Amino acid sequence: MPSGPERLRRPYIFRDPVHGDVAFARDGFGELVRKLVDEEIFQRLRGIKQNGVLNLVFPGAEHSRFAHSLGAAHVAARMYDAACQNSGHPADAAERQLTTLAALLHDAGHGPFSHLLEEILGKNHFHHEALTGRILTDHSSPIAARLREHDKDLPETILPFIDYKKRKYRRWYHGLVSSQLDADRLDYTARDAMMCGIVSHRFDRDRLVGALYIWKRPIRAGEPEERAPDEYLAVDDRARDVVESYLHALYHLYQSIYLHRAARAASWLLNAALRRARDLATSDPAQRNRLFPAGDMRDPLWALIEDGSKVPLVDYMRLDEAHVWGLVQRWRDTDDPTLRDLCERLKRRRLLKAIDVSTSDYEKLTKLQDEARSRVKKALPDLDPRYYVHLDQIGRENYKPYRWGREDSGADPILLISKQGAARPLEEEARGKSMLDLLESRFMMQRLIVPEEVREHLPPDLLKD
Repeated sequence: MPSGPERLRRPYIFRDPVHGDVAFARDGFGELVRKLVDEEIFQRLRGIKQNGVLNLVFPGAEHSRFAHSLGAAHVAARMYDAACQNSGHPADAAERQLTTLAALLHDAGHGPFSHLLEEILGKNHFHHEALTGRILTDHSSPIAARLREHDKDLPETILPFIDYKKRKYRRWYHGLVSSQLDADRLDYTARDAMMCGIVSHRFDRDRLVGALYIWKRPIRAGEPEERAPDEYLAVDDRARDVVESYLHALYHLYQSIYLHRAARAASWLLNAALRRARDLATSDPAQRNRLFPAGDMRDPLWALIEDGSKVPLVDYMRLDEAHVWGLVQRWRDTDDPTLRDLCERLKRRRLLKAIDVSTSDYEKLTKLQDEARSRVKKALPDLDPRYYVHLDQIGRENYKPYRWGREDSGADPILLISKQGAARPLEEEARGKSMLDLLESRFMMQRLIVPEEVREHLPPDLLKD
């Protein structure tokens, strides 16, 4: 009896505004990706915005870490394919799958509001990368269970992509997930610019990906033989202009989006509200029960405050931004005037103001903060000024020059490779004073964050116009 037509094995497709179709073949690996994405702890990333409260300033910045994770996985696979093809390196399916999975899961442990909770709790108590490691490897993690169903050693094999301290040796494809030119950055530079409406300072991502190579560093005299496997991602030196455009784009994204004064003020306002709630709950068990009501399980935010990076995953997977905003809404009716006011300001978007400071003198900065707190006491006598005045000091190194032998993954070089196969760090090949300045500079921003009510009463000689 003749059989019917063979059923099509259509790929799993995620339609993405940045990359178009993000597709995974309907095979064993594609099925693993689908199962990982469908797990509740990964779906939780839909409820975590890529950039915290940036949407209070840029209305389009509603995109999630879920979308970014899929995009990073897509870019990592493209980077792997391009580097192998250009270098004549036989593509290895296992390597490619490892790279794709590591990029997909690199943000799995992120908490709500970007890095805000790390600032409040301290990175020694809570760090999202520690949670990512646990989600990858803990036996209580459904992600780890899915990975082990595919290969019992898979969680421990993926971990070195994300945590460089776990690497026994360096492989070039590690840099696709964690370096100064990785899939994470190539996705979020494009995604954040698009969603925030920034049309300038873009770069040719396709050309950059298409110019990737694999470079194996020769063993130098006196080096141990075990250094032989050291491999690096490199860029065709003819695409140097695209690399420079990429670094310029990253620089301007920090200047115009991530460190936007209103965005920093909004982030600090939420920071202050969460700290106030934590401080009240820590000092008074009755307040804790009112502020973080518990049913059959602990409130997930309170669980994180108490346990930090050791929080049970069953609690952590329930923590997203909707939960925190629900608490903020609840706290608008609290009997504490400071917490009530902070939450009211958040919900009504009555943000604090970030003012550029013209001095770096420690004594003058201390005097300025004391003056600001004194003004808050006078203008807002019912409120605690500790939560309304903040000196926001942010420094960022645009590019980390490379030092051979240094194992910090953040200092991996961006290498340019010549036709002869020689590779040199970008900073040794940069052309023009402006590019050298960009590579060598570290910019520092100092702003005083205060309520609008006291802004006009601060000493003008210490503030920039």
